Amino acid sequence: HSEFPDDGREIAQGIRNGTVIGVSDGSYMEERSKEHAAAAWVLECQETGSTCWGTLPVPGEIDDINPYRAELFGILAMRTAIEILQERWKVEAGDVKLFVDNKKAG
Repeated sequence: HSEFPDDGREIAQGIRNGTVIGVSDGSYMEERSKEHAAAAWVLECQETGSTCWGTLPVPGEIDDINPYRAELFGILAMRTAIEILQERWKVEAGDVKLFVDNKKAG
């Protein structure tokens, strides 16, 4: 699931201006379920406070599900959202600072 208020217009402008930060995180709790992991991401324009965000289940076979995979899917989803905004709003140049913690994957 993802949310793009104003169809992502302000975030796209923030990408052009270099004022967007992105944060993603993956979650895998082996003690609760070895079969499931999830990820989430947020993009925020530091000028306007506008945000867009998303959450997703992490696909894979039981042997493939782990903290590292969850972190990577959060990064991938965030990068995909940025690409969608760049295409939708014709952003040809800009900057986004991305942050991840990767605590459990290490």
